[in-house]
Amino acid sequence: MVEQYGATSSGVDVTEQTALTLPYAYASIKVLAETVAHVPLQIMREGKKGAEPATNHHLYEMITTMPTDRHTPYHFKDTLEAHRNGWGNGYAEIVFQAGKPIDMKMLYPNNTHPRVHEHTDSVVYAITENQGGTRVLPASDVLHVSGMGFDGLAGYSPVQLAKESIGLGMAIHEFGASFFAGGATPKGIIETETAPNTLIKFIQEYKQRYGNINTSHETHILPKGMVYKPLTINPDDAQTLETLKYNRTEIAAIYRVPPQFIMDMEFNTFTNASEMDSHFFKHTMIPIFTNWEQELNRKLLTAKERRLGYYFKFDVFWLLRGDTTARYAAYHQALQDSWLTRNEVRVMEEFPERADMEGVLTPTNMQTPSDKEKTHGTPAPSDNTAPVVKALAERMVSNERKTLAKIGENISKGATFYNHKYPEFIKKHLLPIAIMVEHRLYEGLEAGDFMEKFINRQVINFI
Repeated sequence: MVEQYGATSSGVDVTEQTALTLPYAYASIKVLAETVAHVPLQIMREGKKGAEPATNHHLYEMITTMPTDRHTPYHFKDTLEAHRNGWGNGYAEIVFQAGKPIDMKMLYPNNTHPRVHEHTDSVVYAITENQGGTRVLPASDVLHVSGMGFDGLAGYSPVQLAKESIGLGMAIHEFGASFFAGGATPKGIIETETAPNTLIKFIQEYKQRYGNINTSHETHILPKGMVYKPLTINPDDAQTLETLKYNRTEIAAIYRVPPQFIMDMEFNTFTNASEMDSHFFKHTMIPIFTNWEQELNRKLLTAKERRLGYYFKFDVFWLLRGDTTARYAAYHQALQDSWLTRNEVRVMEEFPERADMEGVLTPTNMQTPSDKEKTHGTPAPSDNTAPVVKALAERMVSNERKTLAKIGENISKGATFYNHKYPEFIKKHLLPIAIMVEHRLYEGLEAGDFMEKFINRQVINFI
């Protein structure tokens, strides 16, 4: 039935199958289908602490691993979306067991026809079997991802709506193929006084000899009395390449795909890639994802499950990632604003979590007075121990220098000094100061810990 509507003004019959032979139509459909296919689809549940994947739901395995017994999730989504962009509709039969979906089977769009039942006034799907005969399924048993339509039952075929543009592109390609099959030379005429009915054998031999790309450039040898006169190319015919460029952009626009996505790089500067990706996501893919999600929610979930907060969602994060610099800048801002933890960032970048990266980071200048009190407790007294600490450090360093001067290059004595005598000297003189600092300034910090920090930060600086 589709074939009879395929005739175009260009003389080329356009059907959903033949349209795929036009590179730009094929590429446009492929971009949309592969984008839907590679974005993860999950069943989620909205809870008190936000939404999270419903890994315990019986549909989780089917949707994320094996939606049909023949296809991966990628292949299933890729095929259904390609059907939607070619025929205007993608169909899959839902197989139920004990009232629960357990499998799906893809249906050919040209064999599936939705209609309103004449007795029940409900939507049903008439499916023509390959072996002959027709079976009818209720709407609840068919996942139907449709394109733009008129009657609310089926979507229009984009190929049929745009058949003139697609037919023009196909005609130009056929013209180019025929042109080069003839050696890329213009047509010519042969003048002769011989009667036409006596030239049949000559015409056949002439076409066989000079009618292909390998021999058309050779010198034409004609019988006596015949003259070959080549025709020049019409200047308008030379605009074929410009027409092809226009046709390529036009078909990309029909599918709302940026021309650069089908490798039309004529005006691409690679400076606006992020903006172009964002525009494509917002104006082309979001409506498509929403269409899929709402149909999945309606057909695969019960009313009770929807009330419990279950829903389907495409994880579009990977479409919005951007380049590394922009992505890391966004992570940094999210960490500063305290709405992501470092572990959550690591998970998004597919790194393992770390025990020391739990919890949000809150900048001091964004804390409330109560938060500061919880974090720091009672304000500590001012630090007036610095002169004492500094004097002690200078004394310790001076003692070490004098001892090293006496030891000289005696390695054995040097080892004894550093391993035994010097640590005891430090503990004897530093520990009282550490205890004082512990009580006055660093509540909750052990004196021994402070002493170690002090050695690392103060004493070593004097050596």
